Amino acid sequence: MFTLKQQVPIISPRLLLRSFVTSDIATIAMLANDREIADNTLNIPYPYSEDDARLWLELQAQQTQCGDSYSWAITLQDTGALIGAISLTLLQEQQAETGYWIGREFRNQGYCSEALQALIRVAAETYHLTSISAVHLRSNPASGCVMRHAGMHHLTEEQRPDSQGNWVPVEIYSLELASR
Repeated sequence: MFTLKQQVPIISPRLLLRSFVTSDIATIAMLANDREIADNTLNIPYPYSEDDARLWLELQAQQTQCGDSYSWAITLQDTGALIGAISLTLLQEQQAETGYWIGREFRNQGYCSEALQALIRVAAETYHLTSISAVHLRSNPASGCVMRHAGMHHLTEEQRPDSQGNWVPVEIYSLELASR
């Protein structure tokens, strides 16, 4: 099976996307313990504790060892502050899905778009993926704006289960990378 190469740090004009470390647990919990994040993502519960962050990091470490999924801490280059997360998960050979979230105080500043654009560049240039997809809840159109800003195109809509087990409508976007 195709696997992603070693996880690489990703640099953009204002951001450094790096591997998570255990010292990030408290900040992950603080940022992710936000009802709005839970309401706008499929997999993040509310409330969100340090135990949730610890378990999530353990899961990310297992997936990284398998070479089929990486999660990056989105950090500010100038301060090193952790502001969110972005991931890349193989769906099938050379095709992956991304997901992301940003802490409340860092929203509406273009960080999510910048992180996604940087990840797409690395997905094409370093991991040689041919396409990348992303999903957002229909109730979170701002995430769709981020996807479109990164060049992704709307494919379809479907129902998926959220962190509470409820089936919710989602919008699916994709971007072909072969010509990039």
